Amino acid sequence: MYRLGVVLALALLLTGCDAATEPDPSPGASVSPAPVAGNAEACATFAQVTRTVGDAVTGDRALATDIPAEFAKAYQIAEGEVKVRIQTLVDDLPEPPHMIAWMDHRDAYASDVEAVARACDADGSPLGEYTTLVGATD
Repeated sequence: MYRLGVVLALALLLTGCDAATEPDPSPGASVSPAPVAGNAEACATFAQVTRTVGDAVTGDRALATDIPAEFAKAYQIAEGEVKVRIQTLVDDLPEPPHMIAWMDHRDAYASDVEAVARACDADGSPLGEYTTLVGATD
């Protein structure tokens, strides 16, 4: 019986300590998530990759550019939701990948790039300048 009392007392003490360490925001205060350290670099790298890929598929280097490998540069250093969304973009690439500039592939690619941009924004690591692909009539 004594042990049960000691265990309960320790549990209450630890629970009280844990609750006391987290600040309670005042009513109406917004709490922003802290940026994930690795994602600042990953998001900047992703933005650069979108420009590289955009230049490649709208120029004459589309076949010479390994598009999945370009996105892997950002994926390898990304964390959390940013990493998940980059993986989704790569999974959604058409076969062959340089066809992202064609028809429905272009819209799907732009949607996936925007999803990564939103994840970076939510993480506190906005992309800055990045490239999506639009049609001649867009």
